[in-house]
Amino acid sequence: MLLQRQAQQLDDLEHTVADLRAAQAGPAPPGAPAGEAGSPFACASLPEFVETVIAPLYARHGTSSGGWCPSWWEHQEARVRLHAVWRAWESLRLDPSLGIARWLRDVADPQIDRLRDPDRGPFAACGDRHLQPPDLPLTPAPDGFWDGTAQNLSRGVPPPTGAL
Repeated sequence: MLLQRQAQQLDDLEHTVADLRAAQAGPAPPGAPAGEAGSPFACASLPEFVETVIAPLYARHGTSSGGWCPSWWEHQEARVRLHAVWRAWESLRLDPSLGIARWLRDVADPQIDRLRDPDRGPFAACGDRHLQPPDLPLTPAPDGFWDGTAQNLSRGVPPPTGAL
C-alpha cells in the first residue's frame, strides 16, 4: 500500500515537473522532433512508451502473450520497472554513440527479462488474461517501533567500525 502511494506520488511529481518544463520551454518550433521542445520527453507517458517502444521491440512471433500480461498496467511491479526503463531510455537515447546499446544491455533487457520470467515475473500467472498476484504478507510493527531515527532502521545491525 505504501509502495503504491509512493509510486503514485512520484508519478504525479514527475508529471508536474514535465508540465513546468514544457511551460518554460514554450511551444515547439515548426518541424521540431517530438520531445525536443515543449516537453522534456520523447514519449509523453508510460503507456505511450510501452505502446511505441516496448511492445514492438519485445514482440515475439509465434507465441501468444509470451510471458506478458495485456493488462501490464495493473501490476505494480511492472509499472515501477517499466517506468525505470522509460526514464533510462529518455536519457540514454540522447547519447549518439552507445546510448541505446547501453540501454538495451544494462536496463531494458534485464528488466524485460525479469518481467517476462515464467517462474518469478509478475506476469507468470497471467497467460492471455490478467491475474492479480497476491501482495506480500505483512505484519505491522509494534507501536513505537518506528519512533526515533536511524536507531530503528539499523536495529540488530552492529555499529560500523573504523573510518570510511
